[in-house]
Parts: sequence; structure tokens; C-alpha cells
Amino acid sequence: MNKTDRDARSAFASLTSSHDEPATAGLVPCALIYGGSCLAVRAATLALGCVPWPSFAARLAAEAAAAVLLVDLVSGILHLVLDYCDPGPALRSLVARSKDAVHRTRGSDARYRAAGPWQQLVWNFQSHHAAPFPEHDDQLRELSLLVTPLLACTALQYAAGWLAPAAARVWAGLLALGYGVQASHFWAHQRVHLGAASLPPLVARLQDARLLLHPDVHRKHHQTFDTNFCIFNGWANPLLNALFRLAVRRGWVDRSCVLQVPPEVSPEVSPPDEQRERSVGHAKGG
Repeated sequence: MNKTDRDARSAFASLTSSHDEPATAGLVPCALIYGGSCLAVRAATLALGCVPWPSFAARLAAEAAAAVLLVDLVSGILHLVLDYCDPGPALRSLVARSKDAVHRTRGSDARYRAAGPWQQLVWNFQSHHAAPFPEHDDQLRELSLLVTPLLACTALQYAAGWLAPAAARVWAGLLALGYGVQASHFWAHQRVHLGAASLPPLVARLQDARLLLHPDVHRKHHQTFDTNFCIFNGWANPLLNALFRLAVRRGWVDRSCVLQVPPEVSPEVSPPDEQRERSVGHAKGG
């Protein structure tokens, strides 16, 4: 065997060596997501409890608004943490640029099949950057598998007296809205790729009112991958962006160990109908 053959073999061996993934590989990221979410809900319920609400209805309205803000924040925490997890040396440079390419990689790529389950999960999550639309899987089913047990646990904790009524209501509202997080996210991408006319009219209106995620808000994330992580409506982006900048300054974030997607792969330009509107406006103005 000549030197070139030995080098090629050793390179391939290094690519496929990541199957020795420890069972606790995802423990710290999951703890960050869970801990950050619980801390956010706890802070919100404490703040709501400090306000002398004029009526119970006013308190319920405030709790509903808090649930909307919190589901956006929690979606951003999960997004940020998984975006900056390491899929492993074998998968960092494995860029699939379409839904079909993602599915082909899962089925036949030796590097993917040799990776551990946590690294595969991280790669699948980060592959959205290179292939943002359409969604790669049944997002409602995946979210249901995550949200439904948590909603049931919330109900059981409330029934057992372990969770205060106000906290239970906020948690229930947050989790109920959680079923729609990926719908809001992919509606924003759908508007970019297919235009507002492809959406139900109410969805487009809610996007324009910033009650659902607007593509103008989320597009910034797909241009740099380091901002605007929240994917329900973007309300919590200022807070999470500030926390992310702090983490970068402190050296808590390693940008080199994530899926290396060139920015030009996913430009996420303006929606087609908005491009036409702007072109007409410029033509009239000129």
C-alpha cells in the first residue's frame, strides 16, 4: 500500500470513528434547554405575581401574553443550543442542500450512519440552514412527541399540588402554543420561497402583525446564523441575542465546531411577491 492509499484510508477511518459517542453526549445541551426554560417561566410567574391586577381576567390576559413571549423564548433557547452543538468531525462539513439530499444522507452516507445518535440529531437540526424549505420531516408529529408528555406532566403536577395555579396556567399556555412553533417557523420560510399568496390569508396577516414569525425577522438568522434564534414570533429575540453576545464574549460558544454552512448556500432573499412590490415601487419612484 502506497502513502496516498494509507492517507486516504486513515482519513476515512477518522471520519467514521465518531460512533464511540458517550451515552451522555446530549446531557449538557438538554440541561441548558430545560434549565433555561424553567428559569424563564419561573421569572415570568414571579413577575406576574408582583403586580396588583385589577381583576382575575386581567391576570389571565397577562398570563396569556407571557405564554406567547415564553414560547418564543423557549423556542430560541432550544434553537440556539442545538445550533451550537458539535455534530462531530465527520459531519461538520457534510452539507446537504435540499430535503432529498438530507434524506439520502441519512439513508446511505457512511459518515452519517457511523455517527452517534446525538450527533445525528444535531446534524439533522443544523442541516436546516443549508436546506431551509420545505421541512425535512413531519414537524407536527415530532413536536407532539416532545410537547404532549410535558403537557401531561404539567397537569399531573398541578393535580398533585406540586405546581401553583398561576405557574400551571403559564406552563399549559406555553406548551399548548408549542404545537404551533414549527408551523409558524416554516410559514415564514414558505413566504420567502413561495410568496404570501401561498399562505392562508390569516397567517400572512398575523405575520405582518408580528404575532407569528415574519420572514423579515427570521431571514437575518439564515444570513449569519448567529442572531434571531426565536421562531414563534421573534418577540424574545432582543433578550436572547444579548445573551448570545455575552456567551460569545465569555468564550462559551465555539463557532468552529458546528456544521460549516457557507452563508451563500442559504441566502433567504425577500419573498417573491414583496420583491415584485418593491420593484414596482422603485419603477414608479424612478
